[in-house]
Amino acid sequence: MRILLMVLMLSPLFSAVVPSDARAQMTDETRAFIVSEHNRLRRDAIGPGGPDVVSTVTATAMLEIEYDMALECVAQAYINTIPSSSPFTHNANRTADYAACGGSGYVGESWYSGGPQDHATGGATRAWVDFIWPTAWGGNDCSERQNYHGDGGCSGITSHYTQVLWSSTYKVGCGYTPAAGTVCNYSPGGNYLGQSPFTIGEACSACPTSHPFCNDGLCSAVPSGDTIFFNGFELLP
Repeated sequence: MRILLMVLMLSPLFSAVVPSDARAQMTDETRAFIVSEHNRLRRDAIGPGGPDVVSTVTATAMLEIEYDMALECVAQAYINTIPSSSPFTHNANRTADYAACGGSGYVGESWYSGGPQDHATGGATRAWVDFIWPTAWGGNDCSERQNYHGDGGCSGITSHYTQVLWSSTYKVGCGYTPAAGTVCNYSPGGNYLGQSPFTIGEACSACPTSHPFCNDGLCSAVPSGDTIFFNGFELLP
């Protein structure tokens, strides 16, 4: 039985996927940026520290993130249903929707009110890890990474941070609309109660057979320097 670290309000607003709408807002440049940011943060945000501070802490089996068009199929179709005047509610049917789009397994989800790329915050992925959420916006003047590690006495929400850093997650696909923001779906999803997002130790010392290559500290499915292909999307060099 899967038990998540944090239970958020779910909604049955969306129960069917329309694959033809899935690529409405995303571009190859944005997809490549999302993958690059996830892998950059997985490499340098494992331990405490501010943005772009490379930690000396490493994980034994953190997988390299790839882009998954089936997850984008789920994310874009769902975010298209969220009007700007409505608060975001998570897609309760995302795992079933993933199957309808050709995927399999449990799906995680994170949402950000802004875009996947943003000059102020660095975009959704960076915001989930290092953006300082001010109290005026309902935050605690801490980032989720600071909350997770207790930096400066910070304590609060960490579920977006831990999903970005969840070591066994290796697929991401996102959707965006200017009205509703960015939603990213993950497979296999993380955030299990009682489990840490990663195991601290020598980088790549416990890579699974599915990801046998070590690419700058992350376990990869392809040799270092090779282009990753997935579901018809080629990462930009």
